[in-house]
Amino acid sequence: MCGRVPFKGSRKHGLQTPLQPYQILVWVTIGSSILLFFFLCVPFFANDTQRGIFTGLYLLFMVVGFTAFFIVSLTDPALKSGTLPAGEGVYAKQCTTCGSTMTPSTKHCYHCHKCVEGFDHHCLYLNTCVGKYNYTSFFILISCLSSLVLLQSCVIALLLATYDTPEVAANTQWTVLSPRGYMILLAATAFIPMGGFLLILSLLGFHAWIICWGITTYNWILDRRQKKIRSNRMQRPKRKLKSS
Repeated sequence: MCGRVPFKGSRKHGLQTPLQPYQILVWVTIGSSILLFFFLCVPFFANDTQRGIFTGLYLLFMVVGFTAFFIVSLTDPALKSGTLPAGEGVYAKQCTTCGSTMTPSTKHCYHCHKCVEGFDHHCLYLNTCVGKYNYTSFFILISCLSSLVLLQSCVIALLLATYDTPEVAANTQWTVLSPRGYMILLAATAFIPMGGFLLILSLLGFHAWIICWGITTYNWILDRRQKKIRSNRMQRPKRKLKSS
């Protein structure tokens, strides 16, 4: 049998206190980006068709993304009780830290204080481990975030390109901003979604790449570490033997 021995102090999920500063920073950043979209973008579309299409897509990515967020955050990725996974029964050992019966894909996380099956990485921004039981939700989450910030970046670019048209200018009449003032404010706040898009897109691309290769983030890190060690050994100068 393969089960997890209860370990005092282990984290059950990503929303369990104490929260991580990086986790709170992500919440604030995403919340700010959403507020910017609904207060600085939605009211200023040139027509109702644009407003309906872009707002509908934005809400779709939001709903799917938030659903994936709560699934990945509230799922306990710890090693579950039950039989060893097929093909892995030839290898099993006890974790020296928490006493869990480990499989080849299991790793003990010292942030969460538990063994995680199918360990990929510990995400500081979600404050939980990503492994076998929540990796799919994690990939859906970063896919939705990428789509969300890409859509918002495209909307901002569209509004910046058309800020001086009569339709957009008419929408600024109910505010204290002139069309040029609105353009400056929108451009000043555009770095939040656009910067986030570049970061999340690189993360999404990396995970798509390791999925294609059938490896985990942890395997990739170990492989790079081994290559660096071998490279350092090869570059180390050989000592000459002294002749007697």
